[in-house]
Amino acid sequence: MAEAHMTALLNYLRADPHVANVRHVVRPGCPLSAITAWEERHAPKKLPDDFKAFLLTTDGLDVRYDLILRGTAFPVGALCVNALANADVRPAPAPCAGPGDSDERPATGQNAVCVDLDDTCTCGRVAIVYENGDEVATHVGFQDIAGVWHKLANTFSQYYRLMVVHLGLPRWQLKFTPVGLDPDAASWHRLLRPEQLAVDLGRGRMRRKARRKKSKSALQAQQQQQQQQAAAAAAAAAVTSLSSATTRGTSATKARGASAARISGRAPLPPRRGSTTAGGSRPTSASRPRGRNDV
Repeated sequence: MAEAHMTALLNYLRADPHVANVRHVVRPGCPLSAITAWEERHAPKKLPDDFKAFLLTTDGLDVRYDLILRGTAFPVGALCVNALANADVRPAPAPCAGPGDSDERPATGQNAVCVDLDDTCTCGRVAIVYENGDEVATHVGFQDIAGVWHKLANTFSQYYRLMVVHLGLPRWQLKFTPVGLDPDAASWHRLLRPEQLAVDLGRGRMRRKARRKKSKSALQAQQQQQQQQAAAAAAAAAVTSLSSATTRGTSATKARGASAARISGRAPLPPRRGSTTAGGSRPTSASRPRGRNDV
């Protein structure tokens, strides 16, 4: 499969009028004993099966070519895969905070390690990533110069096809980051792969639209939550106010009852002068206090 892709790539490059000086370093396959020794040295890590099949065919890859622009040759294209001797297991630093969707930035744990695939990459690091001490590789990732990891492919075979499709143009890995290609790299892509660049720009617009929609939904959810919290607080305040009013009403009722009880417990007042007695008759002279004229 790798040989078929490489043959098609070389034929395409040599037929393009903008391409010159195509250089392909032919390498023999890596012995199986060397692969076994590598896995024993880095146990329990195992190389992906498709990567081992590639190494058995050719111990690494090195294809370079120039682009002719206004009569001047520029060394632009490079498709490289490290040989097994350079495939050392190294720590994979944890990603720094950066833009982009979480599913586009695979998280690397403290125990994650990686095997570098392309030492010629000038815009970051391309590596096979082993997550959290796993024996089997999880994906092929790209770490940009800011330290942020981005997922390029699930397998080495997928990564190899991506590299061939993008013709090894400068900094093509940046197309899989939220930032995208820089203007200089985009000009080379526009010259050799305009249709691929158009597709990638369309996908970039779709990703940005999806991120805006996601941010809008998150903002609406936050506003709805704040409204619910405000409504709950208002309801709690109303219940507290009603409870206070009920308590005040109960206290007033008790106070009126106590006042009525005190009034009913007092001794009866003496009848006023000139009023009738209990039997309805006026008091007699014997019962009246004697005045000066009665003497």
